[in-house]
Amino acid sequence: MAKMASALVVVSMLLLGLLAEGATAKQPAKLMLMRSVSANNGTGVLASGNRAAILMRQMAVSGNGTGWKAENAGMVSSYGDNSIDANTDNGGNPPVIPTR
Repeated sequence: MAKMASALVVVSMLLLGLLAEGATAKQPAKLMLMRSVSANNGTGVLASGNRAAILMRQMAVSGNGTGWKAENAGMVSSYGDNSIDANTDNGGNPPVIPTR
């Protein structure tokens, strides 16, 4: 089941801001982040592991070591309307998916 976070602010966490971690093939981890901020963390947004997915819409990701990252088969997707800037490594642009 997907979880949705709206108007969430995560600031100054030592390692991670927002994380979806897929522990097993049977336990998906899905987050939809909307109108939220992840700033001054080690990694702003991280999807890690099989069946871990993050969808971002109108996010501000700034001041982190790494803006966003997908690892170990995790997926980060964007609706194309985020502000990902002023991180040490912005992480490029996440793959854009269409608005429905």
